[in-house]
Amino acid sequence: VASLSLVAAGCGGSDTAATGGPGGAEIAPQSAALYMTLNTDLNSGQVDQLEDLLKKFPDREKLLAEIQKGIAEEDLSWEADIKPALGETFDLVLLDFRRSDDVVGIVKPADEAKLKALVTKGDDPAVTRELDGWTLIADSEAVLDRFETARSKGTLQDSDEFTTAMGGLPDEALAKLYVDGGAATTALDEAGDAPSTGKNRLKTVALALGAESSGLKLDGGVTSDVEDDLAAKKPYEAKLLDAAPEGALAFISGNGYGEVDKTLRETPGTYDHFRELLGIDLDGVASLFEGEFALWVGRGALIPEVTFLAEVKDEAAATAALDKLAGLIPPEAGAQRRSTEVDGVQAKQVAVQGFPITY
Repeated sequence: VASLSLVAAGCGGSDTAATGGPGGAEIAPQSAALYMTLNTDLNSGQVDQLEDLLKKFPDREKLLAEIQKGIAEEDLSWEADIKPALGETFDLVLLDFRRSDDVVGIVKPADEAKLKALVTKGDDPAVTRELDGWTLIADSEAVLDRFETARSKGTLQDSDEFTTAMGGLPDEALAKLYVDGGAATTALDEAGDAPSTGKNRLKTVALALGAESSGLKLDGGVTSDVEDDLAAKKPYEAKLLDAAPEGALAFISGNGYGEVDKTLRETPGTYDHFRELLGIDLDGVASLFEGEFALWVGRGALIPEVTFLAEVKDEAAATAALDKLAGLIPPEAGAQRRSTEVDGVQAKQVAVQGFPITY
């Protein structure tokens, strides 16, 4: 799908707005664990913007040529086989996280016959079914049967949680994603990978990937039911943003509100699990994330420069935590450890194959 999106961008469009409306959500089951919608409207402004972005990359033509070659190797043609089979959106639904093969594609193709011919090609052809003007695509009839059974109990379009989560995203995007938090948590609980979170419950996750003149933008939101002490937390002001250099390639900020270490200690076996997995005791490392912390990527001579900055109450404890993290570098990596000075401040440095890590 990603390859087709790139080829679509390379084929150009107009400056009309991206398709709005509910898309495949109008027939997707309300109980769907995951829903993703991709903009495949070649006349949309978002596809136009993606095309403009790709023109800034020197290997754009080479990339498109490789994708076109891959399509040709499957005995397919973009103009004759794929383009006519596209609709304005291509939606994907995962019915249940516990059944990874329960995936259904939803599309309104420009040419129904071309779509059916496309999905039945290859060694493992898919099956299709028409439903309320849409075409469903899956690996088997059984998956489509489960889709229709689940749909009979309501659709995503009728879900207040879905409409609220997706309503907070930009109207125009290259792709949007919705995750049912309850379904995700249940799957993790059953797999034994989800720690107890008390009364805190994730409800929804919604993301949108959009193209802008200078790059790609990811918007998102999370809704949850949380205990009073967590709900009372106020949004923080990202003061560490001022420390990041102008022209940073990426910047991430967070705040632990003094709850990180407490939460980990209330989760049985957390530190024991890390100790068993990494072979080192990471007790105390959580102190680096108790207050505001930030991570940014800046330009470097050979490789990008990555910087982590944390606001801590106990500098000695934070340094000890960093010592533990530095201890994760295995002896066989040939790390050279030494002391250094940065703007009059004593620091430690670990050099791995000539690349220094300073703290």
